[in-house]
Amino acid sequence: MTGTTNCDVVCWDTETSDTDVRHGQIFDFAAVTSNLTDLVETGTRTVRIRRLSYCIPAYGALSTNRLDPYALEATDRTDEFSAAASIHGILSPKPGRPLVVLGYNILSFDEEIVRTTFFRNLLDPYATSAKGVRRFDLLPAARLAHALDPDAFPAGQDDDGGPSFRLERIAPANGIGLRAHDALEDARATLALARRLRSSVPAAWETCLRASDRYEAERVFDAAAARNEPVWVLAGGNAPVLEPAYPVGKNGRLLVLARSSRLAESMQIGADALDLDDWRDGSFIRCRTNRMPVVLSAAAAAVLSELHPGAFPVPPGDVRAPGAGWSEFKGALASRVADADPWTKPTGPTAEERIYDGFVDWGEKDRMRHFRYLGTWEERAAAFAGFRDSRIREFAARAIVEHGGLTHTDLEAAAGEAAADEIAELAGAAIERPFAGYDARWMTLARGRLEGEGDERYRNWLEDVATPAAATPPPIVPVEADRRGQYGWSF
Repeated sequence: MTGTTNCDVVCWDTETSDTDVRHGQIFDFAAVTSNLTDLVETGTRTVRIRRLSYCIPAYGALSTNRLDPYALEATDRTDEFSAAASIHGILSPKPGRPLVVLGYNILSFDEEIVRTTFFRNLLDPYATSAKGVRRFDLLPAARLAHALDPDAFPAGQDDDGGPSFRLERIAPANGIGLRAHDALEDARATLALARRLRSSVPAAWETCLRASDRYEAERVFDAAAARNEPVWVLAGGNAPVLEPAYPVGKNGRLLVLARSSRLAESMQIGADALDLDDWRDGSFIRCRTNRMPVVLSAAAAAVLSELHPGAFPVPPGDVRAPGAGWSEFKGALASRVADADPWTKPTGPTAEERIYDGFVDWGEKDRMRHFRYLGTWEERAAAFAGFRDSRIREFAARAIVEHGGLTHTDLEAAAGEAAADEIAELAGAAIERPFAGYDARWMTLARGRLEGEGDERYRNWLEDVATPAAATPPPIVPVEADRRGQYGWSF
């Protein structure tokens, strides 16, 4: 893709209600458009989103992002249902033009909360994984560039004088000013940093551009496994180096570090007796191939080490296969890993937390598109009964109540009594979230009171939310909620 004149680039960032990618909400989205040829800004897009009635923003997030809780209700902010469609269009490729979606530390947070926003608003959550799209996270690229040539691409410094790769630290260290935690400023700084990185350490840019192909890591792992060769992975956090490792299991989701002093001992003990908590002791790396890991084949590592030998603690030519017994050990370990996946689901997952519980089928996708294209919320209420996926039914019900402003009488007239009751019940599961206790998996009024107890304006805003002057939707059944006795509202 390098030098392709018709390849678009969208550099983007979000400011959100908190760090919860499933129950949190985007308040500000910004994107800077460019192209892959010169990485020069050609335009900007911003979307400011109104708070959902059931979203309680964390005090720390509002302080960091300099957002006033009262301003989140402003009429110049767009409702989430409409805003989601705008963001979806920005992050989708134009016909016949490949797209690179570029951001800083986006894959573990920003992309996940964007996926939730799309899913919650009946849109395809995988827009950034579509054909013709590459997801380029500049954070691993910055770490790689610093590992290859720390003089050409310096890291920032934290408050103790140690290296830092936070955007607000590394951008100034490379001559780029920004006002951090403003979505548009962060997006612009990221694009400028990408331009700086590409010119100062071209090998890092080219390596990470290849890694932005969602299939690249799997290709490297599969080829290495077939040849019984090591791969090189970017490791070390804020002291990044390229470490040799051996792939274990399908697509190399688990790697054993070649330099681990415990590898030989572990092979003698056998995989069946191995404590899988050793994943976290430095001997093993959990690799998520859909998160743009920087992974090099033996051949690619040899080429890169000729240009930048300092990034390799062990010269690639000195790394050999682990020896006799490796195939059996690897197979047994892969089997154990498959039976003990650490990514567990919560008890009683919410609809948002079930985002990866299977793809929505084509018929349901058609119904989602039809629902969004309808002109009125009464028509959408009438279409509600057609949904089959329980997640989509709940999201549709929630959108009808949250954005449609329909009373129960309106719902009955549009969809019938049974559908109206179901819409109210499904929407109520989210509407009552703020009134859950401190230990809920999402932000609540109770938690907000504790976290923001020193800020009178935030506390007053919380109480305004807890005791609205006129409940929406109209209260039929009061539901006692938290320790202070406020009431949630339900049909």
